[in-house]
Amino acid sequence: GIAQAFFGFFEKLVPLNSTANGRYPAAAYEQEREVDHILGAAVLVRRAVWEQTGGLDEGFALYFEETDWCRRAQRAGWQLWYTPDAVITHIGAHATSRQPERSAVLFARSQARFFRKHYGAGWYLLLKLITIAGLSYWLARSLYARMRQRIDGATLARRTASYWHILVS
Repeated sequence: GIAQAFFGFFEKLVPLNSTANGRYPAAAYEQEREVDHILGAAVLVRRAVWEQTGGLDEGFALYFEETDWCRRAQRAGWQLWYTPDAVITHIGAHATSRQPERSAVLFARSQARFFRKHYGAGWYLLLKLITIAGLSYWLARSLYARMRQRIDGATLARRTASYWHILVS
């Protein structure tokens, strides 16, 4: 939700294992429990759930499609459960790590779509304000890094372009 959006930009304000930014300590993964949403890397789902919810919304590009699906499943009365007995290894961000700026744009577009779809105009506006504040912060950091010669001009240009695309999406 909104807390994850805020702490996504300002992650240094809370510890990485804080539940406020959507992350949990290792102990949280040791027992079976009901969850709000699941990551789409590995999902086992009953056919009835899939048929009732209509599957994944193809309007989401790369991110938030499983979060949207989980929200729709819960609204239809289904529960989502995590079990430590099902072990998978997901090599996270393998495809997206090669183009981090493009990934950030796709993430922001999908996040905006999710907020408009599930939270309405007021929460979407709050998300946009957080996005503007966050991008201003990251632009200032990037400009400072360029002035200190920690990044090159091409990197600054890519970052600035991605910040702009996120703002207008």
